[in-house]
Amino acid sequence: MIVFRRFFKNILLSILVFTGTTSLSFSQDEVYDFDELSVFLSIPRVGSAEVPAAIKNSEAYLSVTDLFTYLKIKIDYTPGFDEVKGFIVSPDAQYIISRPRNKIIYRNKEYQLTPEDFIRTESSLYIRAKVFGDVFGLGMSFNFRSLSVTLNTQVELPIIREIRLEEMRKNISKIQDDVTPDTTYRMKRSLIHAGN
Repeated sequence: MIVFRRFFKNILLSILVFTGTTSLSFSQDEVYDFDELSVFLSIPRVGSAEVPAAIKNSEAYLSVTDLFTYLKIKIDYTPGFDEVKGFIVSPDAQYIISRPRNKIIYRNKEYQLTPEDFIRTESSLYIRAKVFGDVFGLGMSFNFRSLSVTLNTQVELPIIREIRLEEMRKNISKIQDDVTPDTTYRMKRSLIHAGN
C-alpha cells in the first residue's frame, strides 16, 4: 500500500510539474502588432516586383535588404540587422542605417528617427516607407486596398541606369543594322566535306 501511494504521488507530482511548465512556456509568446506579407512594388520605366513588407496601422514598412537588392543598390548588413550600410549611386553617396541608435547617415548627413520607424524580425529589417523618401529621395506611395507601393524618384538608381544602357545598346544595334538571331543552329559538317 505504501509503495502504491508513493507511486501515485510521483505520478501526480510529475503531472503538476508538466502542466505548470507548459502553461508557462505558452504565456511567453510575443504578440506582434504588424502583419508580414508581400506587396507589389511598381517603378515607372523599370517594371514591378513583389517585395516583403510589414503592415502596421495601415502603413507600409519595406524590407531594406530586399528593396535595395532589387534596385541593385550596394548593401552589407550585420547578422542581427543592427547596422546596414552601402552606397546608392557612387561610393561617395554612402549610407549607414543604425537600428539601435535609430539613425540613418546618408551623404554625411544624420537623420534621427524613432524606434517606431523600424521593425526587425528574424529574417529582415523593415523601415517605414515614408523614411525612404525623406532620407534617400525614394518617394513611396502605398495603396492599402491593392497592397501596392509605387516608387517615384529623381535619383538615377543602378537598375534604371542598367535599363537605359540596355535600351541604348538596342538602338545602336538597330542603327547599324545588326541582326541578333533568336535561334542559332550549329552545322554538323563543314560546307566543303569530302567523303561520307
